[in-house]
Amino acid sequence: MTSNQSDIDKIRFALNEVLSQRDVFTSGTYTQIVLALYDKLRRLQTASANKSILAANPDEIRLVSVMFIDIKDSTRIAQQLETEDFKTMLADVHRRIAEIVQEWGGEVGQYLGDGLLCFFGAHRSRTDDASRAVSAALTVQKSMETYAQQFEQRYAINFAVRTAISTGRVVVGMIGTAEKKEFLAMGTTTNLAARLQNLANPTEILIDAETYRRIQSNFVVEARPPVQLKGFEDPVTYYVVTGQRRLADTEGRKYQIAGIDLPFLGRKAELAQIAQAASDVEASKQLRVITISGEMGTGKTRLLHHLLESGFITFACVDMSLRNQAQMSPYTILHTLITTYCHINDDMPLDVIEDTITDYFRDIWPTPDGEAVAAGIGHLAGYGFDDSPHLALLKQKHSGQDQIVARWLVTWLQYLYPEQPLLVLIDNLHWVDSVSLQVLRHLFDELRNTPTLVVTSLRTEAAQSQQYFMIDDDRQLQIELDELDRSTAHQLVQTVLQHVQNTPPTLETLIVERTGANPLFIQEFLRMLFDGGVFQRDDTGQWVLNAFHYNTVASTLPNSLLGILQARLDDLPDPVRQALQFAAVVGDTFWHGVISALTGYDTLPLLDDLESRSIIARNNESTFDGQIEYVFTHSLYREVAYEMMTRATRERYHQRVVRWLAARVGERSDYLELLARHYVLGGLGEEALSTYLKAAEERMGRGLIDESLRLIEAGLASARNVSREHALPIVSQLWLLQAQAYDALQLYAQASAACETAIMLMGELPPETLLDKRILAARVLGDAYRGMGQYDKALGALQEAESLLTDDDIEHQSSIARAFSLLYFSKGDLNASLHYQQIALEQAEQTHNLRQIAGSLASSGLIAHERGNYAMALRAYNRALEINRRLGNIYYQIMDLLHLGTIYRAVSAYEEALSLFEEADTLQHNLHFQNSLHQVHRALCMLELGDLQTGKAILEAAMQTPPQNAHTQQIMRLAYINGLLLIGDYERCLDEANVLKQEVEGHNLLLFGRVLFWIGAAQYALRDSNAAATAQTALEYELIYGGRNAWRCYHLLGRATADPDARLQYYQQACEIVQTTAATLHDWPELRTALLSDSLVTEMESAIRDATQMNQSSNN
Repeated sequence: MTSNQSDIDKIRFALNEVLSQRDVFTSGTYTQIVLALYDKLRRLQTASANKSILAANPDEIRLVSVMFIDIKDSTRIAQQLETEDFKTMLADVHRRIAEIVQEWGGEVGQYLGDGLLCFFGAHRSRTDDASRAVSAALTVQKSMETYAQQFEQRYAINFAVRTAISTGRVVVGMIGTAEKKEFLAMGTTTNLAARLQNLANPTEILIDAETYRRIQSNFVVEARPPVQLKGFEDPVTYYVVTGQRRLADTEGRKYQIAGIDLPFLGRKAELAQIAQAASDVEASKQLRVITISGEMGTGKTRLLHHLLESGFITFACVDMSLRNQAQMSPYTILHTLITTYCHINDDMPLDVIEDTITDYFRDIWPTPDGEAVAAGIGHLAGYGFDDSPHLALLKQKHSGQDQIVARWLVTWLQYLYPEQPLLVLIDNLHWVDSVSLQVLRHLFDELRNTPTLVVTSLRTEAAQSQQYFMIDDDRQLQIELDELDRSTAHQLVQTVLQHVQNTPPTLETLIVERTGANPLFIQEFLRMLFDGGVFQRDDTGQWVLNAFHYNTVASTLPNSLLGILQARLDDLPDPVRQALQFAAVVGDTFWHGVISALTGYDTLPLLDDLESRSIIARNNESTFDGQIEYVFTHSLYREVAYEMMTRATRERYHQRVVRWLAARVGERSDYLELLARHYVLGGLGEEALSTYLKAAEERMGRGLIDESLRLIEAGLASARNVSREHALPIVSQLWLLQAQAYDALQLYAQASAACETAIMLMGELPPETLLDKRILAARVLGDAYRGMGQYDKALGALQEAESLLTDDDIEHQSSIARAFSLLYFSKGDLNASLHYQQIALEQAEQTHNLRQIAGSLASSGLIAHERGNYAMALRAYNRALEINRRLGNIYYQIMDLLHLGTIYRAVSAYEEALSLFEEADTLQHNLHFQNSLHQVHRALCMLELGDLQTGKAILEAAMQTPPQNAHTQQIMRLAYINGLLLIGDYERCLDEANVLKQEVEGHNLLLFGRVLFWIGAAQYALRDSNAAATAQTALEYELIYGGRNAWRCYHLLGRATADPDARLQYYQQACEIVQTTAATLHDWPELRTALLSDSLVTEMESAIRDATQMNQSSNN
């Protein structure tokens, strides 16, 4: 066993000991011990010869501000100096610049002879990396100006540097040989910084557009005309930095976007609590402390800014808010106060700063030691005074230094605001340095019995630590900020979008959902739309949408948010951050077992840490037994953690994840898509392709057509990375499945095109390959042609499918027979249709294939319905519905319900029919599928029930979206004609019927006869003498080709004839048919009653009774 492996085993043993004795430690101690052991284990594993996944490629994709600095005309200087002097000069300049860069939180990536390549955010991001880079550049500029004076005095040679900064996403990592490696940030951002640096004049600082967007509120910049740079297709926009803005000039800018003010919304409850605390302070003259906690971006800073600017609380206000760099040095609270009250800025010379601070305190201090206090506070704040004699007393009393500083602050505040209640604001308390934290504790202890309200803000995880609480009694109030409620978030977005013309109706919801209603995230997304050119001003100055940019930018993550979230993740301990990246690879939902499998050890403590930081949350239930399931609290956390990894790293992790999932998913079809996605992202194209096919087939089998189509598209996309030889069989099946989906949605042109593609691809395979799919493809092509009304082509395709059948392939024989049945049904030939349907059902029963049986039963129902055999149709449809419910096929359940509804309408059970349509509607909504024919039937029910206004509106709306199926379209138009008659629009009814009559004549004799019936009915209503002759012809067609409408034809003949005896005879024949039909409905008494109660039936029966009574009276 190697020494390294032995150390690993020891750490594992220690870790298991700690994990098994969790109750022995406090929560904080336990977490710190576990994280330390994990970090040690990770480092040992990374160094091990047997590298684990934790030793993965360390390269990352990060948002970085890249700074190039070089010496102008260094070649000329080298020629004028001795070699040793030139080398000394370079070393001196490099050292000075490197020190400044490091002071501002950057790092030197490369020393480039006469220049330096520097990075801000390459190893650890901060939210203000771009500002740090610019501040460093200004400091370098100032330092080099001083150096230039000294250099010119010594050598009489001009000296200057030039600087350029670019911000964007780069790949960071080590590059080089094993003997010599360098840390680099590579990408377009680095190239742009180099190009801009070549443009810079001596002493200039140039920045790109992305850097400008991130620093414009804090620095003075001047725009330069766009310039064409080598390697960049479009002209590049850039700016020159001329200085830093005064702090007062930056206030409020962050709450504007393109000059549009962002209102302060959604915090009424919190303001009420703060107002009550202020009232308590005034009444009691006692200190109160409010701690406002919340996740990043929930509006803590905005709330404090509102208190500062709005006059909401009338106390004298002291702002001690902190910035990210506060923890880098002690006494940052003093630095903040000195900067504010002495009007200090970093551009001022040190001696001027010292004089300014001294003068300020000498004027305000109530005792003679004001100059000593100035030296003490100024020195601790980092503003010089290193040689002041007044520091001796401070150094002698170092043990009580914090208390001394606190008493100075009390005196200072009492001078500034004598006899006034104080409001002390400390934003970002989690960034406070430990020394300032102690000073604040002493300060507030001194102010305990004064009318002072302290409002601090800090992140949620920091609020869980007692160290940030300023007092220990009930005068401490904690307020937790959440994201905005959805309505307030929409209101915030509307405030900005109302200034932009032609925004997509979905944009508002997209922004709210994408950001999770987090106000900062909303603000940055909106800002991106302006900065990214999605919103542009037109010639009139009005903001308008640029549709092209919208399509390319709207789905991306703003760089501003990337920087903020990247900094948040960089704050995590290394093992916790590693666990988070593994979780990001798994997905929005993940399980502790897969994270542990990736790391090689139990990661529950790491996940507990992430949960305490509100980055992830635990679900109450888990998909997999024995696994704790988690979700990301915000999808953006996952997105950033994922995008920080390089493609090679992600592929390696996805391959590990998919192995874990595959072992647990088994045949669970609902997770096939997840598996397929991991196969794709893991670079396993063949596995992805076959899994997408399996998933799409499963969705199709359940009637989830939209989902199936989505999976098919994903599968076809994944095929691009698979060799043609391996992809061809599966791709051809995906095209076939797509054809089936389009056919079900009645998109027949698309279905035929997809089917022809599938047949073409299968033609490249050996003839015996995928024979069953070839048969299916020919059959689906026939169905598509039938849907388009191209019946001859449909017949040819079905005959081709039939030619491929083998004698023992009963299942396909059944499906082909059913396809023939539907073809002849569409042509109005019920006899031929019935012949093939009976064959189809018999063969389906032999195969015990439930889907085939259900389909054949549905065909039986169609024919029986047209024949007027409602009982047989009901039995067929109900049985089909029962099977489709067992199979979970939603699409066919919808179709069965709609067919049942049309039968109920045919027997005048209108309310019951509407209930069935309602049930189908619910399923259609879930499936995102609409059948316009059923809306026409719904309208007819409404009209029959006397609701003419609603019925007419539904009828007209449905006709605006006719189905693509030619036969269904004709059926729909026939139903529309029926509706026009019910409305009383007889002229239009007659016109529409005559048009349809010409279309179907000679093509569909059944429909021709039905159209004649409605022509006759319209003629009768218009008192046209041809009505009886038309009705007679319609009856002849109905008796030969149909049957369902025979009794209605007899009724119309009775009405239209002038002969009373003939009328009575027609009515009697109609009633006999109705009575016979009703008798078959004994299993559905409510339908039997509805049919016999039909107004036309009762009208005829009444006429028959009256005639009978008259005859009896005459005989008597």
